[in-house]
Amino acid sequence: MTIHRTRALLPILVVGVLLVVSGCAVGTISPRTTPPPPSPPNPFEQGLLDEVNRYRASRGLATLKLNDVMTAQARLHSMNMSIGSVRFGHDGFKERAGRIRSYISVLEISENLAVNKGYPDPVSVAFRTLMASPGHRRNIEGHFDMTGIGVAKSSDGTIFFTQMFADGQGRFR
Repeated sequence: MTIHRTRALLPILVVGVLLVVSGCAVGTISPRTTPPPPSPPNPFEQGLLDEVNRYRASRGLATLKLNDVMTAQARLHSMNMSIGSVRFGHDGFKERAGRIRSYISVLEISENLAVNKGYPDPVSVAFRTLMASPGHRRNIEGHFDMTGIGVAKSSDGTIFFTQMFADGQGRFR
């Protein structure tokens, strides 16, 4: 009698274990926490930097200098959004800002995000979208002297932009 019950329950137990194991794995891509090593800006990153600095110069504002520490954090966030380990948004901003502050002295840090897909010039679309938002425009026009830009493309072609802004001359601690 016990043997029959155990055999009858075995398929149920196996299915239950498989559901638990597969349930734990579904949608759980862990975000990367180690930023990529410093490298020159990719064409999208350089394009956004050029657009922002052109606009700032036209308004009599100082151009922004690209900062490797800030760029590493921006790239990491864009990469994590592109692989789906974090949602598109500013979640984790305080942690990114804290990591930046652990390397350089800054007075204020802000962040802009943009996403688009299927445009022949994604940088121009991202820039126009950011300029149409009062909060993002305020960051672009803000009293900042450095920036970090990270752009990543997902497997479906969606392009994620993260731009961080800071003031404080970027002195290393």
